Amino acid sequence: MLPGRLGLMPPHPQEKRTKEKKYSFMSDTPKLPKKMGKTRGQRVIEAIPAHLKDPANYEKIERAILDAGATRHSHAEIIDWHKCVSCQQKQLDRLNMMKKLGFQSAAHYLVWKKVHQEIKTRDPLTKWK
Repeated sequence: MLPGRLGLMPPHPQEKRTKEKKYSFMSDTPKLPKKMGKTRGQRVIEAIPAHLKDPANYEKIERAILDAGATRHSHAEIIDWHKCVSCQQKQLDRLNMMKKLGFQSAAHYLVWKKVHQEIKTRDPLTKWK
């Protein structure tokens, strides 16, 4: 009970308590719309050419991209790899191979790879070769 108040008497207007607001991280976040739009992942998958959608081609395409970026030597430090002209040329060859196969970007390739890995885990009995 507050000092100066007797029993259950209503508080005096000047004695009004103020509620302290507790900080919440939710008060800083913007409100989400009630209706969400289509996700970007669906549009990326729709943009894939027909030969990339075929699960039978997955291993062939994966091998072609890996072979385009493979080198015959290695580096102990990432800085040495970055300075190596032949390694950087192989990375450009890998990027050009991805563009030639029909991928728009590295993110597009990663989404494609993730989708095909999910297909293989959900349906492991199907022969993909």
